[in-house]
Amino acid sequence: MDKLENLKKLKKLLDDNVITEKEYSEMKNEILGKSENEIPSSNFANNESKKETQQKKNGSLTLSFGGVWLLVDWKTYILVNNELHSTHSIKKGFTEIIPINAESMILTINIGAMSTTYELEELNQQKNYSMELSYSRVSSKFDDKFNFSENG
Repeated sequence: MDKLENLKKLKKLLDDNVITEKEYSEMKNEILGKSENEIPSSNFANNESKKETQQKKNGSLTLSFGGVWLLVDWKTYILVNNELHSTHSIKKGFTEIIPINAESMILTINIGAMSTTYELEELNQQKNYSMELSYSRVSSKFDDKFNFSENG
């Protein structure tokens, strides 16, 4: 029964995109006590599992900011669809990976009492995007303009 439980846990890790298909296969063989040579390369169940993983894999948005020197190190709050995602130092900057779970996303970046909201629409849930923010010393908040690109 231990093998079955371990295989279920391993499959969940694969489905949640925590491990790759190759890692899954190696660990599965280790649990079952088989070497790579004993496993047929055209395993139907393995191919079906790979298809499911490819269909379920969500893309992500990599949000980055290089930091800015200020007298006070303000805490930066990142909200995704009005829910707090993370907090960071404005001086140190940040790189944050945000999963894409819908075709649109509302990002709000708060620094003290100042906030900037970005409405991202027509996102492909299977693709990865990058968004680079810049800070305006004039308005004391993140600029409305930003660099946005699709990574694949």
